[in-house]
Amino acid sequence: MTEPADHDANVLGIRVDPDASIDELRERCAELIHEQLRLRDQISGLTAERDELARRMEAAADVDHWSLITRIDELEVRLRQANHLLADEKAQRNRERDEVKASNSWRIGNAIVRPVSAITGRGRGRA
Repeated sequence: MTEPADHDANVLGIRVDPDASIDELRERCAELIHEQLRLRDQISGLTAERDELARRMEAAADVDHWSLITRIDELEVRLRQANHLLADEKAQRNRERDEVKASNSWRIGNAIVRPVSAITGRGRGRA
């Protein structure tokens, strides 16, 4: 029958050479203490993370998700409507610009200004 200390050591996966020197045993003990502290730190971090997630889940349980989804849908509809209005407004401005450029007064003014602009160098590259 094994001694209780040997049984506990084997359960923990600790292997100790019975012929090891005191310095080797001290080094192994320091390694095990370091590992124990690392594992405690890891457990502490995981516990804090679990608590934070539990808090978030509790807060999320109080939210009416369907009303949020409905609100998102409403905002998406309004956004599409605003984009259509913007496109319509842009098209209207383009039509108005084209009408002005097609008018007699624009053509007459352009005919007068074009030669002057060519002389002063301001009209280069313009239509």
